[in-house]
Amino acid sequence: MTRCIGLALLLLYALPASAGDYPKLRDRSKYGAMDSNDIDQQIRSAAKFRHLPRRILRHSAQMVGANYRPDPLGEGASGQVDVDPRFQLAPVDCVTFVESSLALALSSDLPQAKKWMDRLRYSGSQIEFSRRNHFMLSQWLPHLQRQRVLRDITRKIGAGETLVHDYDKVPWTAVPERFLPANFARMSRPTGQAHLPLISLDTLEDNVEKIPNGTVLLLARVLRPHIPVRISHLGFVMHQRSGRTIFRHASQEGWGRVVDEDLIAYLRRLDERSRWAIQGVNLQAPRHPGTLPGRLSEPRQVATQSWLP
Repeated sequence: MTRCIGLALLLLYALPASAGDYPKLRDRSKYGAMDSNDIDQQIRSAAKFRHLPRRILRHSAQMVGANYRPDPLGEGASGQVDVDPRFQLAPVDCVTFVESSLALALSSDLPQAKKWMDRLRYSGSQIEFSRRNHFMLSQWLPHLQRQRVLRDITRKIGAGETLVHDYDKVPWTAVPERFLPANFARMSRPTGQAHLPLISLDTLEDNVEKIPNGTVLLLARVLRPHIPVRISHLGFVMHQRSGRTIFRHASQEGWGRVVDEDLIAYLRRLDERSRWAIQGVNLQAPRHPGTLPGRLSEPRQVATQSWLP
C-alpha cells in the first residue's frame, strides 16, 4: 500500500523510524537534475500558459522520477524542530509532491514558488513547526480551501457518502507510537468533527471522464480506532490524449518515486491487496485564488498578467 504519513499525519502503517532510515534512491526527475536558474526558466515558461491545469501538468511531469522520502521538508536550517529544507523538488513524499506542483503552477518565477510553498504549508504569520498544517482533514485541506487554491468538486462527479471523523473520540494515549510521527508532542491535536464528501470506486470509474485535468484525488480509508488518520494518499488525476486516465503520485511502496499509473487499475489493485479498506475518494480542483487571505509573506503577484481564472 502506498504510504505517505511522515509529519503530515496522512498515512497508515509503520514507517521507518526516521526519514534517515529510508533507503536512499537515485533521483531520476528532470527538475532534480536542474540548477536554480534552469528551474526558474521552466517556471517562467510555464507561466505563459493560460490555464492552471496545464501548468500543473507541465511541472508535475518534470518531477516524474523524483525519489521518495517520508517528510522531506521542514522549517529550514534555522528551524527549532525540523531543519529539513523549506523547498526542494527531490526527494518528495505524496504531500510535498502535490504542494510543490501547486506552488510551481501558481508562480511566475522561482522566488515566488518558494513563497507559495510557505503559504501552502503554514498557517498564520510564522514559519515554524507548530504552524505547519500537519493534519489532512482538520488543517491541510481546510487551509488550502481557505486560501482558495483547492475547491471540492466531489459531488459534481457523483453521489456518495460523507466521511465523518470525530477527533474528540480519538484515543490519543492508546495510539501506538508507530502510528505517530516524530515530535508529535509538539503538535496541536485537532478537535471536533471533520466532514468530507466521498464517492465510491465504482462511481469514480463510471464518471472518470468528468474529472477535470489536474484534479487532486485524496484516498480515504475506513475508521480504525487506533489510527488517527483517514486520508492515506493523494496525487493528481491526468487525462492523456490516448484516452487513458493516469494517477500521477509519489509512490512509496513498489516504486519509491513519482510515477504515472493507470488510475482505475491502481485503485482496484490497492483495494484488493490492502488490509485497510478503502472507503472512497475525494476530489479537489486546483484553481487560482484571485485574492490571498492570511498574513504570510505575499507572493509578489497573485497571477501573471497572461493568466485569467
